[in-house]
Amino acid sequence: MMVRFGIIGLLFSLLFASCRKDQLITDSSAKLEISTDSILFDTVFTTIGSTTKTFLIHNRHKQPIKITRAWLEGGLTSKFRMNIDGVPGTVINDIEILAEDSMWVFVEVTVDPNNQTTPLVITDRILFETNGNQQNVVLEAWGQDAHYFNSQVLCNQVWNNDKPYLIYNSILVDSLCSLTINAGCKLYFHKGSALLVQGTLIVAGDRTNPVVMQGDRLEPFYAEAPDQWYGVWMLNGSRDNVIDGAIIKNAYIGVRADTMNYSANPTLVMSNSTVKNHAAAAIYGVGSRIRAYNCVFANCGQYVGAFAIGGDYSFYHCTFGNWWTYDNRQTPVLIINNYYEDVNEVIHTRPLDSCNFYNCIIYGDQEDEIELDQSTNTAVNYRYKFHYSLLKTTLSTASSNYIQCIINLEPEFRDGPNVNFKLGSTSNAINKGDINVITTFFPGFLNLDLAGLSRITDGPPDLGAYEYYP
Repeated sequence: MMVRFGIIGLLFSLLFASCRKDQLITDSSAKLEISTDSILFDTVFTTIGSTTKTFLIHNRHKQPIKITRAWLEGGLTSKFRMNIDGVPGTVINDIEILAEDSMWVFVEVTVDPNNQTTPLVITDRILFETNGNQQNVVLEAWGQDAHYFNSQVLCNQVWNNDKPYLIYNSILVDSLCSLTINAGCKLYFHKGSALLVQGTLIVAGDRTNPVVMQGDRLEPFYAEAPDQWYGVWMLNGSRDNVIDGAIIKNAYIGVRADTMNYSANPTLVMSNSTVKNHAAAAIYGVGSRIRAYNCVFANCGQYVGAFAIGGDYSFYHCTFGNWWTYDNRQTPVLIINNYYEDVNEVIHTRPLDSCNFYNCIIYGDQEDEIELDQSTNTAVNYRYKFHYSLLKTTLSTASSNYIQCIINLEPEFRDGPNVNFKLGSTSNAINKGDINVITTFFPGFLNLDLAGLSRITDGPPDLGAYEYYP
């Protein structure tokens, strides 16, 4: 009998202890542990919602705890939105967190237009009331008003640097029309958007006040992420395009010139610009005519420079580099091609009248960074030249297509993976350029490098877009 009572007593004690463990903790000293004390959104365009940010609320106690109320201090007028463990609302009552468990809190924000050209700051708080205690997380967003474009066809517009330009669903510069973008303008493109040019694009930035084109996600995670928008696309028939002093980044293709029957004038003249971090290519010419000076083309998932189906191309003091880190790159920095295969597997050739590189660097982290893709029809022009350039290649360079080139020696960039292509003190590119490119080809035009420093103070110019300076 005593044994039976002892067993019953033990079971009762265990059951009682279990009930106590499941009881809510109500001690006023019991609080939540919150993974952060503040959330910052930097920068959010007005009317456009932010990305979602998160934090955790922990119950570190050995009993469940109840959040009597969680609410946005700004209430229904708040620009912020919250969701706790799948439940949205400006006020959420009676939230129980199991013993030694946690919950996610999700926060977003949308900023209303305010017609201001400078950022504004909006704030709010999420408050948590637990056992008579009140805790909070501060919310802060920096909002920026912008010019908004959604699928417009543009003609003879001039954009100035008063506030950013936000593009949805692409815009088109119409045939026989122009778009001029002045120094300091910042263009942000929503996912899948592009700047399409049937007429003429004039980008008039400069070294100290460039025109910037990128995706519209401004959180740090997206700062160098590729494939956020489609890119700048000069369509068949577009002509006389000029891009000077630009930074074009984080697209699918940075700049594509797609003019099959090019005129005597270049499809595109590009100078003093950086085109980087694109999913496919930085610069892609399709049977077009391109001239580029003092430019950096860098870090792409496929080719950095792709010049296909013939054309006429010349590059002076440009750096092409690839240290792609998002996946395993299988393609070289540069490809030059003079044919294509249609859907019926018929080969079509177009003449490559020229593809010339003067005082350039073509380098990356693969063994061979140049692909020469010539049609089997050798009667069709396939003309190229590397003139006083540093190349990484396994191709034979014992021909007149290579003049005073440096093969497979380190350019010693300061930081290639992060697109710092300035030269180190022992670079093999120092003083290896052809001075005639500076003094005879373009007198005065190329005296300064991409950073605005002189190329001609210490003898022959250095190769690539940057002159070495200690």
